[in-house]
Amino acid sequence: MTTGPWPTITVDPRIAFGEPCIGTPPTRVADLAGMVAAGETVDTTAGEYGRTRHEVLLACWWEATHGRYRQQWGAWAEQFLYIT
Repeated sequence: MTTGPWPTITVDPRIAFGEPCIGTPPTRVADLAGMVAAGETVDTTAGEYGRTRHEVLLACWWEATHGRYRQQWGAWAEQFLYIT
């Protein structure tokens, strides 16, 4: 669900069997990140799911740090650890 101007990732056992989701209506984070991991651009993925670019990037970051795509996305997420 999005509260205010910032997208948030929610985990609710009543929605998508407890899978992390973003936005309203909820979209599974794994679906967004999986599409980008498969080679689609962030903008194409955002358009396909009716999400913003920021939401898709947040989904990729979540998967890189917490999800099943950690191996693929780990190096991608690490580049943001050192930004000041």
